[in-house]
Amino acid sequence: MSPEARALHDECLVMDLHCDTLLNETLLGYDSTLRHRNRVPGSPWLFHADIPRLKAGGVGAVALGIVVNPLRRKSALRATRQGLAQMASWPDRAPADVLVVDSAEDI
Repeated sequence: MSPEARALHDECLVMDLHCDTLLNETLLGYDSTLRHRNRVPGSPWLFHADIPRLKAGGVGAVALGIVVNPLRRKSALRATRQGLAQMASWPDRAPADVLVVDSAEDI
């Protein structure tokens, strides 16, 4: 990376606005507080984001997605509640690195 690109990156708030890491936690027991490596080279869907690597990459904010299988309507509410509970646990699991915000002013 050029020094100019690095300087620009350091000056900006870099955000991941579509982070499916909660899906990895739900389906695979992934611990997002630990550094992982991609289990599948170049994997675009699994194991691509965890808190240590997001932090090392200079990502300052993420929007976590909660995935619900539309074919399993009877379990959708349970899955949504599970995703919300996982999301709410991040500040407790990584208090030095995670802060839940309610508005742009909180960032």
